[in-house]
Amino acid sequence: WPKFLMRSFLYYLFVALDTVSSIQLSEQPCSPYPQVGEMDCRGARICGSLALEMGTGDGNYRAKAPAVHGLWPSVPPYGNSPCVAPRSSDADPKELARCYQSDETIRHQTWFENHEWEKHGSCAGVTDAADYFNQTCSLSVRPLEVMEGIRAAGGSVVDAAEQLQRLGICVKSLFDHDQILLSACAGPDGKWKLADVSKFPSVCGER
Repeated sequence: WPKFLMRSFLYYLFVALDTVSSIQLSEQPCSPYPQVGEMDCRGARICGSLALEMGTGDGNYRAKAPAVHGLWPSVPPYGNSPCVAPRSSDADPKELARCYQSDETIRHQTWFENHEWEKHGSCAGVTDAADYFNQTCSLSVRPLEVMEGIRAAGGSVVDAAEQLQRLGICVKSLFDHDQILLSACAGPDGKWKLADVSKFPSVCGER
């Protein structure tokens, strides 16, 4: 087969199989995206976005495979989520998280993790830096698998976002440099969950 036909076939085959195998993941369809403007926690204690990179952007956003960028509480001016301080320690991370290890130098990765923790993680209501990155990595596993499959089949970041929506992994919006923002929230226990914005109150409890 010509290469472009093979890539198209693989793309549609991946989407079909992935949708069928995961059809029970989504009890309700996701809200339409993009959701513009400030994020409303709708009664959840904390809310925000899980930012994932398709790896097809420019500069530092071009990579061999999709990757996690970070878990970002939507504090003002990005939303009405409060900045909830770590329950145990606000110290910088002591080691590289498993989902942040890449071809970049250890020095660069250490700087990047510290940046994510100080700018975002310190407001995420988690126990400490290790808890923040463990949760970020765990939340990213399934979405990154979907994005990797779409990319391998020749799909774009838009294709990936639409497939995530079909699977009930709800997209808030696309972001610059071919990134996808997934809506997420956390309850009083500081445990983050991917959820549609309409489900924040039931998934993540009251403030």
